[in-house]
Amino acid sequence: MAKLKKYLFIFPLVVIVLALFSKNPTFLIDPNDKKYQVLASELQTSIATPTIFIPGTNGTVSRFDGLLDKLSKAYDDLSVQKITVQTDGTLKINGRLNTKSGHPVFVIAFEQADDGIDALVQQGKWLKIALDYLADRYEFSQYHCVGHSNGGLVMTEYLQNFYSTDDPTLVSLMTLGTPYNDVELAANSDANRLLITNWLQHYLDKQEQLPTNLQIINVAGRTLSQDTDGIVPLNSVLAGKKLYGFVDDYQEVIVEATHSELPENAQVMKLIIQMMDQEQTDATDSNPNANV
Repeated sequence: MAKLKKYLFIFPLVVIVLALFSKNPTFLIDPNDKKYQVLASELQTSIATPTIFIPGTNGTVSRFDGLLDKLSKAYDDLSVQKITVQTDGTLKINGRLNTKSGHPVFVIAFEQADDGIDALVQQGKWLKIALDYLADRYEFSQYHCVGHSNGGLVMTEYLQNFYSTDDPTLVSLMTLGTPYNDVELAANSDANRLLITNWLQHYLDKQEQLPTNLQIINVAGRTLSQDTDGIVPLNSVLAGKKLYGFVDDYQEVIVEATHSELPENAQVMKLIIQMMDQEQTDATDSNPNANV
């Protein structure tokens, strides 16, 4: 019986090791499993500054496949790992990351990615679980993020409610068609008389929790010169300035694209490449959560 218990203890480790080193694995990890935590610390490997992609409502880890296919033509060494956070907090991981890649990418999605403030708060909590896994498994001090639609709000929830001072530092956040002021047309019809919705107020209430040493690239889409991308009003996206306008580097970009077209828009692709290529400062030299 003692030998059996020994093998039962070792078996999960063997499964994880085989998964990590197979060519294109799909495997489940429980971040709270003590055996996994020991193994992760032993296997932790340093990587280049990664870029994290977060889809919007009901988005899956496949949401950015078209974009990543185009990025792979710009970067021969692009390496991608996809992570789905399950509702019980376990992680479904697909793909083996090449730790020698100069352009590592992680796509983080959620098994349940509903709309609404309560749902986004929960996704922010799940994002924290995924980021903790990445910090345990890989060694990096800073990262970029691209959030499509509500994906930008999920990252905002994490920054305001779940960020810890020992977490890697977010240095650049690009939000694509993010509905900062909800999608109500009446509230967003006039940029000069914007009606702040409960949605935006929810984030403004904790604005002081956001870091100042951050680059924000707020991208809005419009179609046929209309003030909407077909789903999110232009002024709702641009209301992001009310939330993030105080950061060190805030930029707004408007492109001709529908909401679903934004991730693969040619101008957006150029912006993503510029973000991934920019020279990074040592994140340890600054306070990652410096406030206004």
